[in-house]
Amino acid sequence: MAKNLIVNCATCDARTMQEENYAHYETIVINSAALLTSPEGKAVMSKLPVTLNCANVLEVARDVHLRAINGKHEIHDSDAVSPAPFYLVVNGVLTIHPHTQKQLEHCVGITVNGTLTCPESMYATLADVSVNGTTTDGFTTYPVTILLSEYGDLNPGMNVSAHIIVERAENALCVPAEAVNSDGTVLVAGEGAFAEDGVTIADPSKIESRPVTLGRVSQDFVEISSGLEEGETVLVPIQSTGGMPSAGSAAVASAG
Repeated sequence: MAKNLIVNCATCDARTMQEENYAHYETIVINSAALLTSPEGKAVMSKLPVTLNCANVLEVARDVHLRAINGKHEIHDSDAVSPAPFYLVVNGVLTIHPHTQKQLEHCVGITVNGTLTCPESMYATLADVSVNGTTTDGFTTYPVTILLSEYGDLNPGMNVSAHIIVERAENALCVPAEAVNSDGTVLVAGEGAFAEDGVTIADPSKIESRPVTLGRVSQDFVEISSGLEEGETVLVPIQSTGGMPSAGSAAVASAG
């Protein structure tokens, strides 16, 4: 039986691809927004039956660390400075705040599949930057070509509306995208955190900042792969002090 491999992902790192691991496949299809490769990776792929459907093919040295982030990510001047070179890929929204030259000193490139917000004064100083998508008034649009095998009564020149379902996930545990902080944590309300109305925060000490593993991302929600249980209450920060919400400072959402 013929063996076919289809890879669907936001970012595919093929820099260390080994020919012996894939030689038994008759076809290999990689569908991704960004593909990272190297001279060695390119040489291996040239010997294999690989078809690439990728928005960006990026050549990055093998010793450069890949930082792939789904959802919202912000870079502040208070963030730790990386001592080693890295390549940043953000599938969602990237915000670069002023005076973060030190934090980006060892960044060899940035790819954003979504929206990038950056001070004009800093943009010119950044390394190779690629943004897939056009953003207007907060909405990001992408060019899409659709091949219809059954077109019914449609004729050339007609206008249509379509829902493009990229991926489905059954029984996924999700939280609002705003509930996920840039460091991959969510604020979880423990017992006794709320007043009797179930909304007002009465005891901030009962709020836990918990690291979670992020999965798929939609416009409004982020899938949580691990670190959170269904039914737990997470907070959507409105205004916080010292990283923790003060009384009445957060909206409430249930993980589910």
